[in-house]
Amino acid sequence: MDRTRRSMWGLTRGWAVLPGLLGLLILAACAGLYQDPGPNPAKVRVRLDLTADLNRLPAGAADVSPTPRWDWGLYLLGSDGRLTPLKPESGEALKLISGSRLTRETVFLAPPGRVRLRLLAEGYVMVRYGMTAEPLVLTLLSQDFDLDLAPGAEVNLKPGPR
Repeated sequence: MDRTRRSMWGLTRGWAVLPGLLGLLILAACAGLYQDPGPNPAKVRVRLDLTADLNRLPAGAADVSPTPRWDWGLYLLGSDGRLTPLKPESGEALKLISGSRLTRETVFLAPPGRVRLRLLAEGYVMVRYGMTAEPLVLTLLSQDFDLDLAPGAEVNLKPGPR
Protein backbone atom coordinates (compact mmCIF):
# COMPACT_ATOMS: atom_id res chain seq x y z
CA MET A 1 0.00 0.00 0.00
CA ASP A 2 1.51 3.31 -0.97
CA ARG A 3 1.90 6.19 1.43
CA THR A 4 -1.09 8.19 0.12
CA ARG A 5 -3.44 5.24 0.51
CA ARG A 6 -2.23 4.58 4.05
CA SER A 7 -2.78 8.19 5.11
CA MET A 8 -6.28 8.22 3.55
CA TRP A 9 -7.13 4.95 5.35
CA GLY A 10 -6.00 6.47 8.67
CA LEU A 11 -8.02 9.62 8.01
CA THR A 12 -11.15 7.58 7.18
CA ARG A 13 -10.83 5.54 10.36
CA GLY A 14 -10.31 8.73 12.38
CA TRP A 15 -13.54 10.25 11.03
CA ALA A 16 -15.45 7.06 11.85
CA VAL A 17 -14.55 7.51 15.54
CA LEU A 18 -15.61 11.18 15.65
CA PRO A 19 -19.35 10.66 16.43
CA GLY A 20 -18.51 8.46 19.42
CA LEU A 21 -16.01 10.98 20.75
CA LEU A 22 -18.52 13.81 20.36
CA GLY A 23 -21.10 11.79 22.29
CA LEU A 24 -18.64 11.18 25.13
CA LEU A 25 -17.74 14.87 25.24
CA ILE A 26 -21.41 15.83 25.44
CA LEU A 27 -21.98 13.33 28.28
CA ALA A 28 -18.92 14.62 30.12
CA ALA A 29 -20.02 18.23 29.65
CA CYS A 30 -23.49 17.49 31.01
CA ALA A 31 -22.27 15.46 33.99
CA GLY A 32 -22.76 17.43 37.18
CA LEU A 33 -24.83 20.21 35.62
CA TYR A 34 -27.92 19.53 37.68
CA GLN A 35 -30.55 22.08 38.66
CA ASP A 36 -29.78 23.61 42.06
CA PRO A 37 -32.75 22.51 44.20
CA GLY A 38 -32.12 25.11 46.90
CA PRO A 39 -31.86 24.69 50.70
CA ASN A 40 -35.15 22.83 51.28
CA PRO A 41 -35.86 20.90 48.08
CA ALA A 42 -38.97 18.96 47.25
CA LYS A 43 -38.49 15.27 46.55
CA VAL A 44 -40.02 13.79 43.41
CA ARG A 45 -40.18 9.99 43.41
CA VAL A 46 -40.39 8.39 39.95
CA ARG A 47 -41.46 4.77 39.49
CA LEU A 48 -40.48 3.50 36.09
CA ASP A 49 -41.01 0.10 34.45
CA LEU A 50 -40.25 0.02 30.73
CA THR A 51 -39.40 -2.79 28.31
CA ALA A 52 -37.44 -2.39 25.08
CA ASP A 53 -39.55 -3.15 22.01
CA LEU A 54 -37.31 -5.80 20.42
CA ASN A 55 -39.75 -6.09 17.47
CA ARG A 56 -38.21 -2.85 16.15
CA LEU A 57 -34.79 -4.46 15.57
CA PRO A 58 -33.77 -4.00 11.92
CA ALA A 59 -33.49 -6.95 9.55
CA GLY A 60 -30.83 -5.53 7.17
CA ALA A 61 -28.27 -4.26 9.66
CA ALA A 62 -24.74 -5.64 9.49
CA ASP A 63 -24.40 -5.67 13.25
CA VAL A 64 -26.69 -4.83 16.19
CA SER A 65 -25.56 -4.44 19.79
CA PRO A 66 -26.81 -7.49 21.72
CA THR A 67 -28.30 -5.67 24.71
CA PRO A 68 -30.46 -2.54 24.71
CA ARG A 69 -29.22 0.48 26.63
CA TRP A 70 -31.25 3.10 28.46
CA ASP A 71 -30.80 6.81 29.09
CA TRP A 72 -33.36 8.52 31.26
CA GLY A 73 -33.93 11.38 33.66
CA LEU A 74 -36.28 13.95 35.12
CA TYR A 75 -35.82 17.50 33.84
CA LEU A 76 -37.00 20.97 34.79
CA LEU A 77 -38.61 22.50 31.71
CA GLY A 78 -37.84 26.21 31.47
CA SER A 79 -40.13 28.80 29.90
CA ASP A 80 -37.66 28.98 26.98
CA GLY A 81 -37.93 25.21 26.41
CA ARG A 82 -34.54 24.46 27.96
CA LEU A 83 -34.28 21.19 29.89
CA THR A 84 -32.19 21.17 33.06
CA PRO A 85 -31.63 17.75 34.67
CA LEU A 86 -32.69 17.18 38.27
CA LYS A 87 -30.22 15.39 40.51
CA PRO A 88 -31.13 11.94 41.83
CA GLU A 89 -30.91 11.93 45.63
CA SER A 90 -28.97 8.64 45.53
CA GLY A 91 -26.48 9.87 42.93
CA GLU A 92 -27.23 6.83 40.76
CA ALA A 93 -26.28 6.73 37.07
CA LEU A 94 -29.07 7.56 34.64
CA LYS A 95 -27.23 6.94 31.36
CA LEU A 96 -25.95 3.85 29.54
CA ILE A 97 -27.92 1.36 31.63
CA SER A 98 -27.85 -2.10 30.00
CA GLY A 99 -30.80 -4.49 29.88
CA SER A 100 -33.97 -5.19 27.96
CA ARG A 101 -36.04 -3.79 30.84
CA LEU A 102 -35.65 -0.60 32.87
CA THR A 103 -37.18 -0.78 36.33
CA ARG A 104 -36.36 2.09 38.66
CA GLU A 105 -37.65 3.89 41.73
CA THR A 106 -35.63 7.06 42.05
CA VAL A 107 -36.03 10.23 44.12
CA PHE A 108 -35.04 13.49 42.43
CA LEU A 109 -34.40 16.80 44.22
CA ALA A 110 -36.45 19.66 42.78
CA PRO A 111 -36.79 23.35 43.61
CA PRO A 112 -40.06 24.19 45.37
CA GLY A 113 -42.77 26.20 43.63
CA ARG A 114 -44.78 25.85 40.43
CA VAL A 115 -42.72 23.79 38.01
CA ARG A 116 -43.13 21.82 34.82
CA LEU A 117 -41.11 18.61 34.83
CA ARG A 118 -40.40 16.37 31.87
CA LEU A 119 -39.66 12.68 32.28
CA LEU A 120 -37.59 11.31 29.41
CA ALA A 121 -36.55 7.69 28.91
CA GLU A 122 -35.07 6.10 25.83
CA GLY A 123 -34.20 2.46 25.19
CA TYR A 124 -31.97 1.90 22.16
CA VAL A 125 -29.45 -0.38 20.47
CA MET A 126 -26.45 0.59 18.35
CA VAL A 127 -26.79 -0.56 14.75
CA ARG A 128 -23.92 -0.71 12.28
CA TYR A 129 -24.55 -0.21 8.57
CA GLY A 130 -21.24 -0.67 6.74
CA MET A 131 -18.74 1.80 8.24
CA THR A 132 -21.25 3.81 10.29
CA ALA A 133 -23.07 3.09 13.53
CA GLU A 134 -26.09 4.89 14.89
CA PRO A 135 -28.57 4.42 17.73
CA LEU A 136 -31.93 2.88 16.90
CA VAL A 137 -34.61 3.84 19.42
CA LEU A 138 -36.69 0.86 20.55
CA THR A 139 -38.72 2.54 23.30
CA LEU A 140 -39.28 6.23 23.98
CA LEU A 141 -41.12 7.90 26.85
CA SER A 142 -41.68 11.64 27.12
CA GLN A 143 -44.21 12.94 29.61
CA ASP A 144 -44.70 16.36 31.21
CA PHE A 145 -45.99 17.02 34.73
CA ASP A 146 -47.22 20.39 36.03
CA LEU A 147 -46.66 20.50 39.78
CA ASP A 148 -46.81 22.93 42.67
CA LEU A 149 -44.09 21.66 44.99
CA ALA A 150 -43.98 22.70 48.65
CA PRO A 151 -40.56 22.96 50.32
CA GLY A 152 -39.56 19.58 51.78
CA ALA A 153 -42.62 17.81 50.33
CA GLU A 154 -42.49 14.45 48.58
CA VAL A 155 -44.47 13.78 45.41
CA ASN A 156 -44.87 10.46 43.59
CA LEU A 157 -44.89 10.28 39.79
CA LYS A 158 -45.82 7.19 37.85
CA PRO A 159 -45.79 7.71 34.10
CA GLY A 160 -48.55 6.23 32.04
CA PRO A 161 -51.29 6.98 29.57
CA ARG A 162 -52.96 10.32 29.97
